[in-house]
Amino acid sequence: MSVPAIFDPVKPTFRRTSVVIRSGVIIIFVGYAANIFGLGDALDGYAADLWRACFRARLHEFLMFEALLSVMGFAIWSTVCANLWMFGCPKIDGSSATSVYHKEVWYWYISNAVGYLLSIYIYLLLRNPRINPAAYETPTFGRLAVEVAVGVFLYDALFYPIHYSFHRPDLFPAWWISLHRPHHDNYSQKQLTTLNTFKQHFVDGAVQVMVNIAVQHFTPLPMVATKHPLSRYIHNLIVTYLLIEAHSGYDAPWHSHRVWPWVFGGSLRHQLHHHKGTVNFHQFFKYMDHTFGHAQDARV
Repeated sequence: MSVPAIFDPVKPTFRRTSVVIRSGVIIIFVGYAANIFGLGDALDGYAADLWRACFRARLHEFLMFEALLSVMGFAIWSTVCANLWMFGCPKIDGSSATSVYHKEVWYWYISNAVGYLLSIYIYLLLRNPRINPAAYETPTFGRLAVEVAVGVFLYDALFYPIHYSFHRPDLFPAWWISLHRPHHDNYSQKQLTTLNTFKQHFVDGAVQVMVNIAVQHFTPLPMVATKHPLSRYIHNLIVTYLLIEAHSGYDAPWHSHRVWPWVFGGSLRHQLHHHKGTVNFHQFFKYMDHTFGHAQDARV
């Protein structure tokens, strides 16, 4: 199937990396400005109210809640993105936009959900974790914003070299390359849909889960011991959304690459990644693709 998009090669440059850094500085500046004008207290109040509601529901005591929230996030976001055709949103590749619900979708989603939940349950049994001590702290909006932003950034950054390795048969053994092949089936090379978010080898998915677990145990704030549970909840909802959006095959006005085009690659770049397999290895952002010369833009 021909693709009616114009693909622009992008030369290696450190400019995108500096753009991400500048964007972070701007966010910090906006945060301080909001605090100066009295918005900080209001935002802190909203964050405190939200956590009090979660705490009263004793979500912090249910150690499987984060995993269930991720499964629920995938279900909600995939339902929304799979039905954008009903609102007249065109597919990026110009193909007909219709419902993607069929038996294969449910098979891949349910098998992934069951495998993921079972794996997390076994992990928790072996690790025997205690209740997160941060659950007894009331988070500020600033803490949530920083922990979530850094968590999403690190998840994408840590998975980047792993994802890149899946596409280098000249450097890695065939068995390793084969783990990522189900995610790049012939269908996804023609028309990318939310189904491809779940269509993956178990080991491929497990690697992504392990990266996410590592990120969820890290907080960039030196004054606190561990990442707040509410930050972890929000992180899971954002990551699941961005993964579904990237594989949706749509170019909606509210997609990340439209809202923040100088930071996010979004569905446009990930569509091209599935079509070619040799460019755009970021799942969310763009800076390392630009830095190492793996970037290619798509202008529809």
